[in-house]
Amino acid sequence: MATTELNKIPVTVLSRCQRYDFRRIAVAEIVEHIREIAKNENISITEDALMTIALQAEGGMRDAQGMLERVAATGAGTVDADMLSQMLGLVGRSTLRDLLNAVVNRDAPSMLEVIDRIYQYGQDLNQVYRALLEQCRNMMVIKSGYEDIPLPQDEKDFLKQLITGMSFEEIHRITSVLIKAEEDFRYTSLPKITLETVLLRIISAPALVDIQQLINSMSARGGSSPAMAPPQRQASRPEVFKSPPPSTPRSWEGFVAYLKSNDQPLFAVISKTTLGHEDENAVKLYAPGTLIADQINKALGDLNKKAKAFFDKDMRIAIEVREERRAQDDRPKPSEIRSQVRQEPIVKEVMAEFNAEIKDVRTSE
Repeated sequence: MATTELNKIPVTVLSRCQRYDFRRIAVAEIVEHIREIAKNENISITEDALMTIALQAEGGMRDAQGMLERVAATGAGTVDADMLSQMLGLVGRSTLRDLLNAVVNRDAPSMLEVIDRIYQYGQDLNQVYRALLEQCRNMMVIKSGYEDIPLPQDEKDFLKQLITGMSFEEIHRITSVLIKAEEDFRYTSLPKITLETVLLRIISAPALVDIQQLINSMSARGGSSPAMAPPQRQASRPEVFKSPPPSTPRSWEGFVAYLKSNDQPLFAVISKTTLGHEDENAVKLYAPGTLIADQINKALGDLNKKAKAFFDKDMRIAIEVREERRAQDDRPKPSEIRSQVRQEPIVKEVMAEFNAEIKDVRTSE
């Protein structure tokens, strides 16, 4: 009996069984074993290629042996990491390094060029995403001070140099965004656009600052008890107002038409009202209910700004609720309803087919 959910096995069964736990084989053990196989089979392969096979096997010795067998079947000379990547359809080390450099340095054009190059060569972009996520995890682990990870030494040196000057928070943010995008890659039919979108989101986001470095910097400037400087307020951007065409009449009707073309959210609210009164400096609007009136009152500040820019003067906008009630006299009489029903073609057909007659007609209200 084999299971991956040991907690569901009753104790009475476990007590009568011999238990064997199967675990992933360490990368170092896989490297050592396939190195011995390659030596016995006279397969010339570099240490980097052995490490690549062990990493791709993900703890499975049989998978590692299968990849080594595929390499040996090609009859090539000395197999290195780049040649192995081409044989197994993996992302080349140099390509992945170019992509990492572009993301870390926030170089969007270079990043898009690398992805386009990968796409043109027909490589699996989902595999590119997984390789990128794994490398970002390695960067985060190295930044935390842990270096006992199964990577070639030159790869570790490259990652150490890459993260120089980066805060742990920034590396953690990049890794977190990639992890959250995993579901997008799982179900997307457009992996290229998905990968570009995720990486552009990472590149365009503001960089995070190491809290400890910030505290140390403030302490050095302010002495033993630095005073927290008040955050600087960013200058608000001036609101851009697109001037209406000269042909647009300077009336409330012209203003509503202008909003329809330039401010759809505001137009959606105003279009539900009716104009009650208009003069040179004031407008009175009727709202069909309190809900619409509340929506207009919430947007009244923005509405006044747009109206002032449109009319080139202040406009007083008043809102009045006017409920729309249907008069009882407007409802058709029962005799009229029965007459209308008799004229319906489907009713006529049913009555003719079954020789029926109408006894009563009831409305759905």
